Amino acid sequence: MVKTVGVLIATEDGSLVEKGSAVRSSTNINQWVYTATANAPASSVKIVVDVADLAGQVTEQTEHR
Repeated sequence: MVKTVGVLIATEDGSLVEKGSAVRSSTNINQWVYTATANAPASSVKIVVDVADLAGQVTEQTEHR
């Protein structure tokens, strides 16, 4: 079971745009939601999501958009 979900958004050159925690959906306990609050200064960004389970294992996924 997922305990926490963290989100980091950065420009392609590595400059931090924002980071924070996702929250569990109120309608689906298996869905987590992150709402960005900053505008990315570039047309392309890197999104890094890390997920920790109850045992403390962490998985990280990076996506370029």
